[in-house]
Amino acid sequence: MNRAAFTTLALLFLAVLATRGWGAVSVQSRLSPEQVNIGDEVSVTYTISNGQVDDFQLPAIDGVTVEGSSTSAQIVMSGLSVSQNFSHTFLLVANRAGNVIIPALELKDSSNGAIIKTHAMVLHVLGVATSPPAQAPSMAPPAPQSPGASGPVVMPPGANDADNSQAASPDSGGGGVPVPTDPDGEPARVFDQITPQTTTAYVGESVPLRIESYIRADANAQQDSLPALTGSDFLMNNLSLRPTEEGVSAGSIEYIRDSWLTAISAPRAGDFPLQATRDTYWTKSETPSMPDDPFGPLFGRRSQLMHKDILSNKLVMHILPLPEEGKPASFTGAIGKFQVSGNATPGTVEVGDPVTIRFTVTGTGNFDYVHAPALASDPAWKSYVATSKITYQDESHTQAMKTFEQAVIPQKGGALKLPDATFSYFDPEAKRYITVPVSLPVINVTGSAAPAPAIAGASSSSDPSVASAAPAAPAPASFAPNQLSLGWLVPDLTPAYKRTWFWVVQGALGLVIVIGLVLSAIGPRRDPARDQSALRHASLRREHEAMTQAAQAGDAVAFFTAARHAVQLQLAERWHVPSESLNLAAITSRDPALGEVVAPLFAQADDVIYSGRAPAGLDLNEWDRRTREMLQPIRT
Repeated sequence: MNRAAFTTLALLFLAVLATRGWGAVSVQSRLSPEQVNIGDEVSVTYTISNGQVDDFQLPAIDGVTVEGSSTSAQIVMSGLSVSQNFSHTFLLVANRAGNVIIPALELKDSSNGAIIKTHAMVLHVLGVATSPPAQAPSMAPPAPQSPGASGPVVMPPGANDADNSQAASPDSGGGGVPVPTDPDGEPARVFDQITPQTTTAYVGESVPLRIESYIRADANAQQDSLPALTGSDFLMNNLSLRPTEEGVSAGSIEYIRDSWLTAISAPRAGDFPLQATRDTYWTKSETPSMPDDPFGPLFGRRSQLMHKDILSNKLVMHILPLPEEGKPASFTGAIGKFQVSGNATPGTVEVGDPVTIRFTVTGTGNFDYVHAPALASDPAWKSYVATSKITYQDESHTQAMKTFEQAVIPQKGGALKLPDATFSYFDPEAKRYITVPVSLPVINVTGSAAPAPAIAGASSSSDPSVASAAPAAPAPASFAPNQLSLGWLVPDLTPAYKRTWFWVVQGALGLVIVIGLVLSAIGPRRDPARDQSALRHASLRREHEAMTQAAQAGDAVAFFTAARHAVQLQLAERWHVPSESLNLAAITSRDPALGEVVAPLFAQADDVIYSGRAPAGLDLNEWDRRTREMLQPIRT
């Protein structure tokens, strides 16, 4: 195609723009990611379509610092519709914990003076500072070991691994990491490596895991996805919010290495394969534009990308069952090493006033199964369900401080010692259960216990007149006699189908059916979304009824199953997503503040359903009240 033809096309393109014009002005705001740690970076992008804002600046925002900004322009064509987009991106760094509000802005369109309004966004900043790479937990890459050793065991490639196009190379650089090779015999452009802290663990134990993705420096790879575990044998904590990126030398080749820290656990015993995968793109070749192409500056070079799910090395995890011998009744599944302390305030109360017990559990382990220390049954105190708050101290979420607050109410006066409290966990190193007593203070209780209600019909008075005033006891129930009369007899035994009224009724029913079929054929089509919403509402009503019946019957498993499903149904109606997809992690990712509200319910539900029994002192009526209060603010 000669230059004259290109010029003609360019003129036609400009003519289309002149006749069509630009569409209406609009703006889109995007915050990525929506949850970070202190010190992490976050980008805020405002994309303005068919408008332009000169000298776009963010105002000062409490909780973040603006580190830089950039602006880009783009022309988008969809059919005969043309739009011009200007994107303004700001790089922010979080400097305090809590919710940071990115305010709504009113921008002035430089072309016509119109006001462009953005919406406010919320950034959730966790109270954990990002550790520098030099201080990351030390997890050295595995060295080859014999089967049965306690360290990572690398499985030899099998027939099913042939399509991975990667074979282990004897040349191992970069601290001993095996460098695979591509089919052309060159060191792999991209490969992944997993390193668990150990390959032998107990059911439910959290095992820290490092996932590394190696990208050859000359590969020009696009790594937009996160790594994931293959199969369903393991549960994985959330990955660290931002990977550690560094340049390393592996097999005398320069690589860029992305590293994540997380933790895994297995729900059942046995030997299971462990492998990670990552969806990866990298540049295979680039085609430059034609030298005389007038659209060359606009479209530039075209890249041909390779796309593949890259599999990591494969390990075998040996998962041992927890021993039954010596298991305490108060054990809730906590595995690790923990320290526990407790206190109570205030020190002096009146009968019927609450005392707040605060427990603090710190250490290393699977904190999802760390519950409040168990209080012994004591008739002098009435206890309520504890609430919890957790602060993680590492990226793998295995080191944390979890605090509990539990209200107890004295039932009589005097110097009352709080009920004995104990916390039980399993130490995987010592291979035994440990029960820690928690010392609690004595509370001075003033006043006396309320008198017990008098039993109807009972009297301690010897006065006959008083005794006669007492209501008489109801007479004992007796069986009703059999019916002695035969009642009205039907003298006519003519079959019903021989009577006129029978056929009249049949004809009327047939007419109703015909009318219903006609109306359904000509009537409006059903709305699937409305039908789905109606089904969810009906299911929610059934779960409310199930909660009430289970609480009255004392069935903790049935109650928490219904309560958790009720929360999922309510949020599914609010967010228009399937209810089965709303686990605690999904709720927290959508609304961190709401995740903290429902976390105690989900934790208690997991405990009761997992163990199949309710802990001592569990008040289902109180949980029923709290769950219904929890559902009120999230109704749509």
